[in-house]
Amino acid sequence: MNQGNIDQIRDIIFGQQMAEYSEQFKTFEKQMADFRKEMEKMGKDLENMLTRFRDEANTALADLRKEANSANDSLDKKLQSVEADIRAHLDTLNNAQTRRSDLGAYLIELGQKLQDGLGEVAHKNGVAEE
Repeated sequence: MNQGNIDQIRDIIFGQQMAEYSEQFKTFEKQMADFRKEMEKMGKDLENMLTRFRDEANTALADLRKEANSANDSLDKKLQSVEADIRAHLDTLNNAQTRRSDLGAYLIELGQKLQDGLGEVAHKNGVAEE
């Protein structure tokens, strides 16, 4: 038998099976290619989602930082205002206390002058001091 006869016999015996295997293999290759494309698409979609998530997270973080800085600035201003109010009240109290102290000293001095004046008047009038 020559090679041509062997090929013919092989085609007769295995031809149908080989055609089926070939068709199944082509179908499998197509399914694998489709699967590969789907996986690539899913990978790109995932990358896009991660990028969007990262961008949204960064934006939210920046917004939170702005709000925190704004709240901090507002608190600083309120604290400065309260501190200024307290200092003004302390100055007022110090001034009032000084005025009271001055008034007290003035009243003591006035009392002594009155007492001295009354003592002189009494002495002039002949009334003895007790």
